[in-house]
Amino acid sequence: MSILEEYINIETVLDNTFIIAFDYPLSTKSKFCDDIWDFTDKKKERLKSVTDSKMKINWKAWQSKLPESIIGDIKVLAFFFLKCPTVVSQRNTIVSKGYKPNTISGYILDFLKFIHQIYTTRVIELPSGDNLNLLQSFSDILLEDIKDTAVKNKKSSQEIISIKKCLKSLGNPIVQKHLEGIIDWNARDIKNIYFAKKEDNKELSSYETQPLPDNYFQYISRSATVDVISFLKQMNMPIDSYIPKSYEKKLKQHLNKKSLRLLFDDYVHMRQKERNFAMVHQKRDSYTSEMKVKFYKKHGVKVSEFHNLLNHVHRASLFLLLQFTGVRYSEATTFKVGCLKKVTADVSVIRGAVIKHRDSKLPTDIDEWVACPIVRDSIKVLEEISRFTFNKYLLSSTYSVYLDIPEEPYSNSGINSLLSMYAADIDIEEKFSEMKKDKNGKTRRVVKREYFISVHRLRHTLALNLVRAKLGIPYISYHLKHVHTAIVAREKINNVTLGYGGISNELFKMPLVAEQAKEELINEIYHPNSPVEGGVNKDEFKKRRQEFFQGLMVDDEDFKEIMYDLKKSGAPFADVGLGYCGGKKEIPLKDGSKKPPPCVGQLQCNPVQCGNAVIPKSKIPMWIKIYKDNFAKLSDPYFQYAEKEIRQFVNESKEVLENFGVKVDDL
Repeated sequence: MSILEEYINIETVLDNTFIIAFDYPLSTKSKFCDDIWDFTDKKKERLKSVTDSKMKINWKAWQSKLPESIIGDIKVLAFFFLKCPTVVSQRNTIVSKGYKPNTISGYILDFLKFIHQIYTTRVIELPSGDNLNLLQSFSDILLEDIKDTAVKNKKSSQEIISIKKCLKSLGNPIVQKHLEGIIDWNARDIKNIYFAKKEDNKELSSYETQPLPDNYFQYISRSATVDVISFLKQMNMPIDSYIPKSYEKKLKQHLNKKSLRLLFDDYVHMRQKERNFAMVHQKRDSYTSEMKVKFYKKHGVKVSEFHNLLNHVHRASLFLLLQFTGVRYSEATTFKVGCLKKVTADVSVIRGAVIKHRDSKLPTDIDEWVACPIVRDSIKVLEEISRFTFNKYLLSSTYSVYLDIPEEPYSNSGINSLLSMYAADIDIEEKFSEMKKDKNGKTRRVVKREYFISVHRLRHTLALNLVRAKLGIPYISYHLKHVHTAIVAREKINNVTLGYGGISNELFKMPLVAEQAKEELINEIYHPNSPVEGGVNKDEFKKRRQEFFQGLMVDDEDFKEIMYDLKKSGAPFADVGLGYCGGKKEIPLKDGSKKPPPCVGQLQCNPVQCGNAVIPKSKIPMWIKIYKDNFAKLSDPYFQYAEKEIRQFVNESKEVLENFGVKVDDL
């Protein structure tokens, strides 16, 4: 390990002999004495998604705003963050792995702004008309100065975290030994200070932290699936996704062509010619205008039309890749052409880099995400598109990389806008979007604010649905079922993969998601207006449920409190796939006798025949699958030996579905 990567042994700091050398190297580009600390490093691919500005600390920009003594002491603080994190952090993950430069840069910038606010308030006007600032070092900053500034200047939550972190660390006795100014406060003093907080845009922030609504999530997932599979079929490429019959009917024929392969290859050839011309002549030009005319004559399709189709399918592929891997933006930017690897006969993974809490020096292809079939199909599309973009990053635009421009992934805001554009584009009925004029006066369809998509939101959506998969509630797309199965299959192979990029850990760190899933379960079973079916005692269950609430004579507040208590105590029901089991060991009959429930073991029970069963509305997709699978078997000679049993399953599932208002003839 080089000196740039080493952390200072805390024992050398505690023995009072350690001195921060003027020329101590902090990065390959910077020393302690430099006016700009530059941590950019092209060799560290894991930092690719971090902008250069966040990888630098510009001390020079503050030299005219703050005294040299104060800047010098903040430099010392930044040094400890970088080289001796055990002094300034109690968190095990930070102590073992250190702070990343971009994290430190954020802390220091927020802190410099805060100290500057204190500095500007301690000014007196002299008789000569000149101004004299009373603060020349940290010795001059009192705890009262900090309190006053904290109250008068509203900050965001992240800014408050940064400022408190820096103030507490400056008060650390070990750090103080290396400061010019004597600090007037300690960590306990700072902990008790009230900071005025900025009013967040509650509407927008609530959407950002909320998973996509179920109907919206399903709508986009279905549309994107149809777009991707239709495109692959017309490109004569193999398809990994299982295609239900309901999807077969919806598959499109893009541009009214049976095959797109020849069009695509001609288009790639044209883009290659454009790029070669630009590289030779060092400029972009409409060199291929004649080729575009020939393209139209040959295929009956304008190049612009074909390009728009590719953009549409490109966005659909990006949505499916991000939604069904649940990666963070920074991690998605590490996915490159060739990242999809087959590890067993039925399990493939995407190799990339988990960024958070991982050392930035690690290679970018050692972490893995389970790639369910539709993700694999989406990657096929993205890799085909890379043939004419000449960009190795899957998360990149459909423009070709020209001249000496480096290959780059999309920015975070760029990919978020693109995902929302796809959602608006497919929403012809405007259930989730609306028509608006842009700044140029052009009218276009955009998603409503509550339906704006971000990579972060998609991660929340997957986390919620993984919780649901564990609890068995409510709708899980068949894509997600594959994901869940694959995760379990990989449990003993790779811990990062099992974590699905960290999501499994988040299931226990995201109480809102777990609470939301539990609340859905309680409402589905206990809410008096929630439709339930199944079980020979279903009517008795509904009656008892209704009587329970009517007997309590509840108003709205009481009702909410009761539902809260039920959520807190949990539902005494076990998920058995097609419904929920109340868990009674015996079923009382009308003649007074009892009999055991008709279980077949391993939770493969028959909820229609069992009095312990409750089937909520969320189980409809599973019953549809049961109905379709068994209905198809009735006409299959191979299953004629079990026709009686199969017909029973068909009739039972038909009864359950029709009681929920589902017309099986339309399936």
